Amino acid sequence: MLIRLLLSVSITILLPACGFHLRQADSFPASLSLISLECHETSVNVCQSLERNLYSAGITPKTSTNAYKIEIGQAKQSQQAVSVDNKARAAEYEITRTIPLSLIHPSGKKILQTTTSRSQHYRYTEESVLAKQREAKDIAEQIDQLLALAIFQQLKPFTEVRIQEALTESK
Repeated sequence: MLIRLLLSVSITILLPACGFHLRQADSFPASLSLISLECHETSVNVCQSLERNLYSAGITPKTSTNAYKIEIGQAKQSQQAVSVDNKARAAEYEITRTIPLSLIHPSGKKILQTTTSRSQHYRYTEESVLAKQREAKDIAEQIDQLLALAIFQQLKPFTEVRIQEALTESK
């Protein structure tokens, strides 16, 4: 009994000391609590991931005239060879997805207008073309999730003070 108590106390003390902690939901500025999403048809996966991130932060996107609007534009994807094999064929590819992003104040003024990109590499062999096509699709989905997280992170600094600064800069 005493051993269990000592073990419990030592685990309770040692876990936080090593840096372990439970993940909490990401905080999001209260100034953006009323928000709407507008997404291009090529960016649907990014928008769905962003919605999940917003829900986890306690924000439910709504269409309203006094809501801040997040516009996510047309996703563009490029693929390029980054290495070759001994037969001078592409052995590794990089997939890059780029999405334009705007944050618009309810008055119609753009507070943020930027482009976000994420990329990932994958190996390619001619023997398993179908598997590699599925892998490329999976990688594109992973990149969409990374893009949504990047957009979420880009929006987090927009407190009321930062928004007012951005509005005065745009005049």
